Amino acid sequence: EVTDKVFKDKNTRILEINSKAGLYPLFMTYGVLVEKLKGYRDSHMLATDVPIETQNKIWDDVLKNHIFVICKTEMAKSITKRTLRGFRTAKVNARYFEDLINKITNQPQLFIDKVTSGKQYWKNYEIEDKMKFNAIVGNPPYQISYSTTSAYAGSIYQTFIEIARRLHPNYVSMITPSRWLTKDG
Repeated sequence: EVTDKVFKDKNTRILEINSKAGLYPLFMTYGVLVEKLKGYRDSHMLATDVPIETQNKIWDDVLKNHIFVICKTEMAKSITKRTLRGFRTAKVNARYFEDLINKITNQPQLFIDKVTSGKQYWKNYEIEDKMKFNAIVGNPPYQISYSTTSAYAGSIYQTFIEIARRLHPNYVSMITPSRWLTKDG
């Protein structure tokens, strides 16, 4: 049911909040693509496969209008873009968010204002200024070291979950340690 509501919505927008290699946005892009290809086949009354040129065009549209990715490093952004578009030229909404953990932790409203600004932050002039995401997915870092000389590290994943919830998507799906789901965790 959730899958249908996210992927079948023709206006869906999905945010990956901490991409490292682009695997989660790749899965999301494919899910939206499958639904758009079904719609294309139905509207063109095709019983056979959609031509590869058309598939690429639809894939590029999905990347441009439905998938949005935040990366913690420039390298993660480059890898994510390559994962999503391969060696072709296509608009990929992948952004390196400088000092991501600090901004989410200490300036959450600044983070929210930036990532929901379609024209300004994503440089996508075909979408509205105040974006809403249907779903937010990710594998946030579990902990952060507070010192280079100490083994002490604090949990950070809950901050990513909280910021995702503050963006008010319909769905949040994050990989987290199971202890977070227990009463004593």
